Amino acid sequence: MVSPAILLGQKCRWECGKHTSRFESMERSDDMRKWIVAGGGTLAAVGGARALRGHRAQMRDLAGSLEARSKVADTAYGPIEYADFGDGPSLLVAHGIGGGYDQGMLVTRLTEDRPFRIISVSRFGYLRTPLGKYRSPEEQADAYAALLDTLGIEKVAVVGISAGGTSALLFALRHPERCWGLVMVAGVSQRLVPQLTRMERVFLSFLNRDISLWMMTSVAEDRLWSVYNITPEMRRKLAAQPEKLEVLRAILFSFPMDRRRAGFQNDMVNFPSIPIYPVERIAVPTMAVHGTADNVVPIAHSRFIADNVPGARLLTVEGAGHLAVVTHKEQVLPEVMNFLKDVAPE
Repeated sequence: MVSPAILLGQKCRWECGKHTSRFESMERSDDMRKWIVAGGGTLAAVGGARALRGHRAQMRDLAGSLEARSKVADTAYGPIEYADFGDGPSLLVAHGIGGGYDQGMLVTRLTEDRPFRIISVSRFGYLRTPLGKYRSPEEQADAYAALLDTLGIEKVAVVGISAGGTSALLFALRHPERCWGLVMVAGVSQRLVPQLTRMERVFLSFLNRDISLWMMTSVAEDRLWSVYNITPEMRRKLAAQPEKLEVLRAILFSFPMDRRRAGFQNDMVNFPSIPIYPVERIAVPTMAVHGTADNVVPIAHSRFIADNVPGARLLTVEGAGHLAVVTHKEQVLPEVMNFLKDVAPE
C-alpha cells in the first residue's frame, strides 16, 4: 500500500508492460507553492512553535507505542522487527510501501476468523529494521527465511501487500520448502517505473518527512482519499464503520514517516529494476486479490500471477481501488481466509 508521500506529486505515471496508470494531483507548480504556503499558514494559525512542539511529542509517543508492540530478532540478515500473535499454522505478512509491521497487523486484524499464527514484519528500512547492505527484494525474501530460522518456524504462508508482494513471491520461488501458500494482495509482481519531473522529486522529498507531511495533511486530505478511489460519499458511509476508517487513516497518514523514509526510498529505487520472474515455477497454492479500479498498482500485476502460476486463483473486486482489502473487507477477507484454511498444513 502506498504512502501519501508519493501521491501528492504533480503527476506520477506507473508503467507496467503496456498498462499505464496515473495519479492526477496538482497540475501546476504554482499550485504546489500555494499548498506549501497554505501549510505554513496552517501552522501559524494553530500556534506556530507550540504546534511544532506538540507535533514532535506526538511523533515520539507514536514511535514508543510502535516499539512496545513489536520485537526485534537478530538474524543472519541483521535485525528484523516483527510482531507475533495468534496460534495455528504460521503466516508471514509483508507490508506495502510506507508501512511497517503495524500495517500488516492492521489488515489481518480486520477479521476475527484467523486461525493462524501471524508474523508481521517490517521490511528493510522500515521502523526498527535497518536498511544496511541488504536492500533487494531477493535479499528481503532470504531475510524472511532467516527470521524463520531465528524463530524456530519451519514453514509459513506468505502474504504480500502491494510493494511487499515482490519479496513474497520471491520467498515462494527461492524457499519453496519453507512455504505452504502465497497470497498477493494488490501485490507488485513486475517492474514499476515512476516518471517524475525534477519538481515532483523535490516535492516528494518534502512530503517524505513527518513535519512537512503533517503540515500538508491539513490541506491535502481530500486529495489523498480520492487517489484511493474513496469518494466523499464513501467516506460518509465509512463513518458508520469506524474500524475500517481507523485502518484507512493509519495507512494514508503513516506517521512517523521519518522512521519509514529509508525503506520508502529503497522501494522506489527497486521498483524500476524488477525483472520478469519465472513465476511459472511457483509450486505452492497461490491466490491474487485486486480491485478492478486500482490506479496505484495496476491489476495487470495480479493477472500476471493468475495467468502464469500453475493453479493460481484470482479474486477481482469490481470497482474497488488499491485498498480493497479494507474498503471491501467483507468480500475479500473471508475468501482469503477460506483459501488459506483449505491449503494449510495439518
